[in-house]
Amino acid sequence: MVEFELDWKVPPPKLTLTERDVHLWRVSLEQSESILQQLQALLSIDERTRAERFHFELDRHRFIVARGALRTILSGYLGIAPYQVQFRSSPYGKPLLATFPDRDDLQFNLSHS
Repeated sequence: MVEFELDWKVPPPKLTLTERDVHLWRVSLEQSESILQQLQALLSIDERTRAERFHFELDRHRFIVARGALRTILSGYLGIAPYQVQFRSSPYGKPLLATFPDRDDLQFNLSHS
């Protein structure tokens, strides 16, 4: 698992949710080159292609960190490797889980701020 530079507490090794739980994750988009490379290796071909379309290197790096972190976090809840997490898009472009479409108990949102 990729180890991020965290400002918050380290999460427990086993991630579980009840129907009343909401987990909030915060990951800095500024990561070292070695972490950036690890996260890029987790991305799908489509995500790598999308990352390459960014004109500015800073935007490309932030996209890689955001998507790689999202894959890593979701994989902890799903019990699979980060590269196995598959996404699909809603009609409005919002990413949704394609790996386990029946897991409607696991919803997520990604915000860049």
